[in-house]
Amino acid sequence: MKDYWVTTTPWRDYANDIKTVTIQSGVTRIGNGAFGYGYYITSITIPNSVTSIGREAFWSCGRLENIKLPYGITEIGDNTFDGCESLKTINIPGSVTSIGDEAFIECKSLEQIKIPDSVTTIGEKAFDQCDKLIVVEIPKSVTNIGYHAFGYTYGEEFDSEGSPHTVYTEIPGFLIITEIGSAAETYAKDNEFVCAYKKIGDKIAINVPESKNCTYNGYVWTGVPENDKFYTITGNTAKDAGIYTAKLSIKSEYIWEDGSVTDKEIQWKIKPASIDSANVKILDQTFSPLSIEPNPVVTIGEITLIKDKDYEVFYVGNSGIGTATAAIVGKGNYEGTVSTKFTINPVSIESARVTVPDQNYTGKALRPELKVEFDSCTLEEGRDYTVSYSDNVNIGTANVLIEGKGNYTGSISASFSIVAPKYSVVVTSDGNGSALTDPVSAKEGTEIKLSATPKDGYKFKEWQVIKGGVTIADNKFKIGSEDVEIKAIFEEISKTPEQTATPTPTVTTAPTVAAPTVTTVPENTAAATATPTAAVTAVNTEAPTVTHANTDTAEAKKGDVVADEGSKASYQITSESTVTYISVQKNVTDVSVPAEVKIAGKKYKVTEIKANAFKNNKKLKKITIGKNIKKIGKNAFYGCKNLKNIIVKTTKLTAKSVGKNAFKGINAKAVVKVPKKKLKVYKPILKKAGIKGKKQTITK
Repeated sequence: MKDYWVTTTPWRDYANDIKTVTIQSGVTRIGNGAFGYGYYITSITIPNSVTSIGREAFWSCGRLENIKLPYGITEIGDNTFDGCESLKTINIPGSVTSIGDEAFIECKSLEQIKIPDSVTTIGEKAFDQCDKLIVVEIPKSVTNIGYHAFGYTYGEEFDSEGSPHTVYTEIPGFLIITEIGSAAETYAKDNEFVCAYKKIGDKIAINVPESKNCTYNGYVWTGVPENDKFYTITGNTAKDAGIYTAKLSIKSEYIWEDGSVTDKEIQWKIKPASIDSANVKILDQTFSPLSIEPNPVVTIGEITLIKDKDYEVFYVGNSGIGTATAAIVGKGNYEGTVSTKFTINPVSIESARVTVPDQNYTGKALRPELKVEFDSCTLEEGRDYTVSYSDNVNIGTANVLIEGKGNYTGSISASFSIVAPKYSVVVTSDGNGSALTDPVSAKEGTEIKLSATPKDGYKFKEWQVIKGGVTIADNKFKIGSEDVEIKAIFEEISKTPEQTATPTPTVTTAPTVAAPTVTTVPENTAAATATPTAAVTAVNTEAPTVTHANTDTAEAKKGDVVADEGSKASYQITSESTVTYISVQKNVTDVSVPAEVKIAGKKYKVTEIKANAFKNNKKLKKITIGKNIKKIGKNAFYGCKNLKNIIVKTTKLTAKSVGKNAFKGINAKAVVKVPKKKLKVYKPILKKAGIKGKKQTITK
């Protein structure tokens, strides 16, 4: 069987439909990533002909509960059963000599595993985050146990302010059973785990007691029987639902039935109580476009359950008026489901905010597009409301009536102004002078003034009406009911050889624009002098300041590179609404790539981190990647050897949008925190981009 990347198998498109897998006899090897992301696979049959299983072969087969490995396999490769969170037991055949790095990482349901005497090596984090694997028996044949191979997982701790934080910690009650002088004994001592040993004795044998069946009832349970005659016991009482470990110490005059005198640890369980019979009350609700998720009152007898501690709530049919359902799902000390219904009634539209733009008079009935907002949501005409207009033809105030529909009831009124339109006045010239108009736009009947200034050697001749049909007298006219375009015409002044240049007269009305003064001199004298002209120089600032305040600057254009003086970062404008994060000053240690920035008073989303943006930045220690980032260029963080803390907020990355070696060469113990719902998707993407060190961690 070929090797694959976990997302490129031929049956990838049908992965959700595959429930069982049977490999035909004669197959000798299962390739790398062969059944990766087979989340719905529940069973796999492997023939005895198979002698080799590639790395990541059963990556994230989340519903696989058990699998039988054939005798003849000598190695379980890296990440072979990574993320098989439903796998409870597995029998490792006596032919296996090594278990690879992270081979069973995140097998959350794995409760029992037997390691045969043939195994000599167990890789790093081989059974990391196997939360239910409390007791492991490791034979003396194992001579090499990797970093955090057993007994560790992720949990929560709270700071002084009561805020939770994810921490990497030991699994409570973890126990290793092995022999004196073994590598497993050394591993247990180095990690401060409890270690039990086998020993043959001639004392009276005592059976190890069995645990009781317990169900949460709000009182303290004794899960493992006490017997002061034969042993002392701790950890056998608890109140809340969960799995516990009782510790038994044999008294000196006795021995356990297996011949040992070491302490025994027994897992016992308090099952959650059923929530099925709970009483649930929810008041009827008024529609809201934001969220309709009322908090229920859930009671069992005289006990009032606490939301998020004792149960979670899921809603159906709560997006509009009518009857909705709330499903109460037990959590913590409770399990099962109970549901109830509640009514969602229409909400009055009277408190909506209505925006109607003023309109220019046209002589026809005007129905401008309006905006109706309710709870910061824009409503839709026809679905949420209807509109009727009155007094909407003539100049003055027009009225609008908005009446609720569907999820909305009642009505609200608004108005807008109908005003006389303004028409533009455009004045050009034939190129032999300049012309101005005052004003450049006006209402019908407004008097417009014109002025013209000829070049040297020319004089004003006439005004030519191009558009608008106006009559010009004394450089004035009254604008009609359409736009106007006028052209100034000049003619050359006739000269005789003896003449000197005569200053050109100015044709003007207020405001007056004077012609420049020009003096003509004889041929063999100094050049003619003229009135000085002011010089205008365009300054192109290559890195204008970007600020999150309301700073007014010149409008930025696509392709411009701008700098943020506050964060010491630079951006390049890529469109009317997006920018790329391209660099930061080398002395910055903690960088946050924002979701958006404001440039010249306009907001832009930060959607990309440019290739090589932080390459070989030895100062950088922490980076926060904003929620709008869609692309990270190649080598973006390459060689940032001190980059140890990465927080990824975006959910928009794909395998194609994260460039080659984007994270290669970062700190060997880097911890990457990603959104919970993207953990499984992002892991292979980030590993491919360079985060694949044995001590590097990707978590949620």
